[in-house]
Amino acid sequence: MMKNKKNQLSIYIFDHDRLVHYGFKSIIEKEKGLEVCGEATDFKTAIKDIKLLKPHIVIVEPFSDYRNSNGIIKNIKLLFPEIPVLVLSSYDEAIYAEKTIKDGASGYIMKTESTFKIMETIRSILSGTIYLSNKMKKTGVELRGIFVL
Repeated sequence: MMKNKKNQLSIYIFDHDRLVHYGFKSIIEKEKGLEVCGEATDFKTAIKDIKLLKPHIVIVEPFSDYRNSNGIIKNIKLLFPEIPVLVLSSYDEAIYAEKTIKDGASGYIMKTESTFKIMETIRSILSGTIYLSNKMKKTGVELRGIFVL
């Protein structure tokens, strides 16, 4: 667990893969005004840390904790409704994006996207928007009662 630095937007990473933590932490910390304030590989640790650290955004792989994978996003949003959640996943967005958005995520992006696109998505969500790829927008996904084209 780490602490927030002043004048930085803090990001919490919750993913089962420590290599993902290392990679995204090194990418994020090269960005001006952003920092990784903490990270976890299991749901219990993530919830405890998020409560203590109060990050500006949580980046989550919703299948990080297989015992709790069905409700990870819903539980995070129930406990911390003010904190946006970005799903960063290797699982196909065509199958999972709509469900995760309906569960309360503010965006869904594939791990295969460019670093630039991922950072753009993080900043977009931090500014208050919901992110979906152009591919998903073309399918006409319904988001929290709003039909997106």
